[in-house]
Amino acid sequence: MRENQLIEILQPSRYREFGYAILINNFEVKLRKYLQQYLILKFGDKVSEHIPSGILTHIKNEIEDTVISTDNIAEAFDTLYFDHLKEIASYKKNFESLNDFIGEVNVEQFRTLMIKLNFFRNKIAHVRHFSYYDFLEMIDHVNFLCNGVKSIGIREYIVDRKYYDEKIVIPPEFILQTLIINNLPVENYDFDGGFVGRKKELSELKLRLLTKRHWIFTVIGAGGVGKSAIALKTCYDILMDINSPFTAISWFSAKTNRLEEDGILNIKPDFSTFEELLIQLFELFLQDYETEMEVEIIQKKVYEYLENNCCLIVIDNLETVIQDNNLISFIKEIPPPSKLLITSRRGLGELERRIHVGDMEQNDAIILFRILSRVKKLPNLVNLKNEDIGELVNRVKNYPLLIKWSLGQVALGKPIEKSFSAILSGESEIAQFVFNDIYDLISENSKLILYSFIIGEDENMSKPILSKLTDLGDDDFFDAITELVRVSFILPSPEKIRDGFIEKYSILELTRGFIEFKLRKDVKNRKRIIKRKEELTSTIREHEKIRSILSDQLIDLGIETDDDKLAYEQVRVANNYIADKNFEFAETHFKEALKLSNKLAFVHREYSAFLYKKGDFTNAEKHGNKAIKLDPEAFDSWINIGRILINKQDYAKAKIMYQKALELNSNYLPIYNELGSILTKLGLYKDAENLFEQAINLKNPPNFRHLASVYCSRVYNARQRAESFRMKNDKLNQLNSLKNAYLMMDKAIGNPQIFLGNPSALTTERRNVILELGIAYWLIESNFEFSIDYIKRARKSFKIKKSDLIIEADRYSIIRSHYWEIKISLEKSKFQVLKSNQDFIKKLVLAQEMCRPIAYYRKKIDELLKNVHYIS
Repeated sequence: MRENQLIEILQPSRYREFGYAILINNFEVKLRKYLQQYLILKFGDKVSEHIPSGILTHIKNEIEDTVISTDNIAEAFDTLYFDHLKEIASYKKNFESLNDFIGEVNVEQFRTLMIKLNFFRNKIAHVRHFSYYDFLEMIDHVNFLCNGVKSIGIREYIVDRKYYDEKIVIPPEFILQTLIINNLPVENYDFDGGFVGRKKELSELKLRLLTKRHWIFTVIGAGGVGKSAIALKTCYDILMDINSPFTAISWFSAKTNRLEEDGILNIKPDFSTFEELLIQLFELFLQDYETEMEVEIIQKKVYEYLENNCCLIVIDNLETVIQDNNLISFIKEIPPPSKLLITSRRGLGELERRIHVGDMEQNDAIILFRILSRVKKLPNLVNLKNEDIGELVNRVKNYPLLIKWSLGQVALGKPIEKSFSAILSGESEIAQFVFNDIYDLISENSKLILYSFIIGEDENMSKPILSKLTDLGDDDFFDAITELVRVSFILPSPEKIRDGFIEKYSILELTRGFIEFKLRKDVKNRKRIIKRKEELTSTIREHEKIRSILSDQLIDLGIETDDDKLAYEQVRVANNYIADKNFEFAETHFKEALKLSNKLAFVHREYSAFLYKKGDFTNAEKHGNKAIKLDPEAFDSWINIGRILINKQDYAKAKIMYQKALELNSNYLPIYNELGSILTKLGLYKDAENLFEQAINLKNPPNFRHLASVYCSRVYNARQRAESFRMKNDKLNQLNSLKNAYLMMDKAIGNPQIFLGNPSALTTERRNVILELGIAYWLIESNFEFSIDYIKRARKSFKIKKSDLIIEADRYSIIRSHYWEIKISLEKSKFQVLKSNQDFIKKLVLAQEMCRPIAYYRKKIDELLKNVHYIS
């Protein structure tokens, strides 16, 4: 019979009993005996040389004998703690002879699992609830360490059903009472199968609580993410730690409700005022409270106790009582060596050290799903494949409370698909439970930012974009974004780029549903933000420029010294001046940055880019090369030098620079575009096309301005390739290349997001393709109808009035289209024009007038018109 099947037949109340039987009565007894016999057989009376000195001292003190020999080794081993067995087994070369017991296990695995088993041993000894998950994990660890011939009996015991029918009695002398004063509540997560996952958060919190440097800590996260469970689990771990520095651990919950499967249940908090908390602390610590005692005396005695003892006070769900100023003052004045642990969705906002709790890791979420399904007696769900469970828990973002709630709905009879989808509705009880109270406490500016996440529609939003959508001033925006992070409505999601990060923020799906629900009611702000979004969309260049600037707003730039930090600030100020086109002041701040930190690659890289914009290519190249020397892994430094070489028309060397940049960052779309354009210049059209295709197929979320540029470059490459075929008199491939270019451009313009990325450039390139295709149809196929149709379409796409100012490139294209329409029409009619065809004669005059500004076409059109014969 398999272990899981045996666990099924056990009553939950017997997990602890059989934990004792397997771990202490079998594994520990047999490992102790095996080590004892091994040491006697191997070393005889020299056994003490193969026991660590600290353990040796312990044994001598316990058996009151100065020498350990074959005569007293059994007595000596009876005094050993479980942890001593681990140390002896892994001491010197002892571990090499442990194969007969543990099998093929390395020393690190052995030590890690022995530490975990010691945790379960202590849990059994301290009469703590021993959960299904505890029992299952303990059996897994014991099985892993019992793969030798000498431990086969332990494995047989675990799977033999007859032993599970026996009555197990844990000896009273095995049960330990903690010396730490405490009022910790029952570990309610154990009734749901046990505490699952969160190893990183548990480790970090315990480590911080045991440090001597700080005294106020906050476990912070969204409602229902598991803050209370993490805090309680850590408190119990400290309670069982024989090296714990605390003399007392007190727990006080300010929660006024909890979520059950059938709705939100109101509960009585442990305290609701500062005075009630003081009295309970007094009763726990000093135990001689009298009802007539004045509050000032109680407070004084509690403070004295906290000063003279290392106590841990836990306040669960602080936001419920955060308006009590006396309580907040008490928290801030907790005297060392005592410490305070808070769980909260918003925290104090000062003095505290924070431990942020986010979503669960998916593997842990799957385990939690299985355990809860077992507890709620849902066998069909217990037996689901990991992939199927993974899909379900992903729908609720691996969020513990959502998993528990959803499975509770299944247990009440709702279909699983409905239970794991309706959860994200903003109207749901779970959304109201998690967010409603805290939403009422945040500022109106904070609500604007939350609304912007909904209207902006991006999963991750950057500071500049949020700032633009909300239209808040710098100080107001900073205060609001700080508040939202503090209350866990949004989560910092820094995005790694180059040698640093950009600041972005994300929002949980459950949060999104709740905010959507609130936004539907707030018509005024909804209209306000939608209007701002429309303004941004209509000025898409500015929008995309903001997104590009983000690549320079780095947090981690290898900055180590104070001078580095000051230099970074100088560069940031310089870039602000560049944005305002104040190059003189920008130059001053760059030079100051170089004085402060001449060896910071970031400074040289930014200065090089600035000098390039100014047209100082010599110094731009000098600082660009210095940046590469200082930090050869920064891809944008190679781009800087590449652009300078392009300006010098040294395309071969520029190609090498961009290839290096691509090697360092294969996800940055502009590298593909600029390298492809270099290859076009070098006549390597097929290689360029391959790069452009790779750029378009990149999996990372597109920057549509960059993507629009790629399509323009790709079409230009196809046009240049067509021209190369023309030079070789390869008319078929010339025409095919232009047709391909036309199809590429239609695809780009047909995508609204790409088109809005750079509508002007895409329209111009499309016009060029249409015009060249029209000319080619005439020159290659003598297809007059196609040719004239395409040329007219090209010219009509300008939609320019006489009063409009147009750029020189557009003027050239208009003139060229007029010239070719007249040329093709005249060649078609063999230069014979009917005098009665006044419309065509007007076109001739207009074409002659249009061609005057450009000497080349003025001369060409004059030559054409000299050959015209007007006939009746």
